[in-house]
Amino acid sequence: MNPHPLIGDRIYLLNRYANFWQLSPEIDLPTIIPPPQNWKERLIKFKNSYTALPILQSAVLSGLFFGIVSRLLLFLLGLASEIISRTVYTPVWRFIWFYNASLFLDACILVAFSLSIIIWINGYFPDIRIYPSRKNPRLEDLLSNPKSVPPRSYGISLKGKLIGRKGLSNWSAQDLMLKTSTGTIKLHFFSKLGPLGNLFPRPPRPETFINQEVTITGWFRRGGIPWIDVDIIRTNKNQGTRSGYPVWVTILALLAAIWSAYLISQA
Repeated sequence: MNPHPLIGDRIYLLNRYANFWQLSPEIDLPTIIPPPQNWKERLIKFKNSYTALPILQSAVLSGLFFGIVSRLLLFLLGLASEIISRTVYTPVWRFIWFYNASLFLDACILVAFSLSIIIWINGYFPDIRIYPSRKNPRLEDLLSNPKSVPPRSYGISLKGKLIGRKGLSNWSAQDLMLKTSTGTIKLHFFSKLGPLGNLFPRPPRPETFINQEVTITGWFRRGGIPWIDVDIIRTNKNQGTRSGYPVWVTILALLAAIWSAYLISQA
């Protein structure tokens, strides 16, 4: 059960279909021609592309890039130390092991991945402060800013009916949506142990509140399909459950740091 794409995108796509098959469209939309970009603009767009991704995807890309760059610099340092130590006796010979450490690439990637999460996590999961404009807002108001990207989130509180599949078909809480008076929005719910933690029996589970009126508190994010990273699900009977997404991401960062330390010790 997924929400449809934005109406404007659907109308534009249907208009393109009509033009392709040489049919007369009901709405004559102009063809959108993107402005030409020079290499500088392409480079800036590529450099900032990671900022439009969720935190884990951004951390993976950042880890790969900075990890490979760091390993290359250490490799060059070790290689230069070996060359210099053959001709001149200097203390730089102590860096030769950087040249031969085969596990250093994995360690550098894991360190960069861990640091990226630690640096970005507070900005990705800011403190939830429910302002009057963020309490039960209309969904169309949340989508009014076309430049919003997933990392630019803000706390909201929404009331509505929790819908989705029941039982084992939704045991990992992968199919949760909130139906409000102004529309339906996707919900992301993770335990403190991540997606695998959702499989463990820990009452109350979020799917037990299916078809009930609930209040959702969390971080609204706009991507191709907007969603809410849930913090708390609470019913009118004051029953509820809490997500652990920030804790799960922090655990990932710590595990990556521990693993990288182990690899460095074995290098």
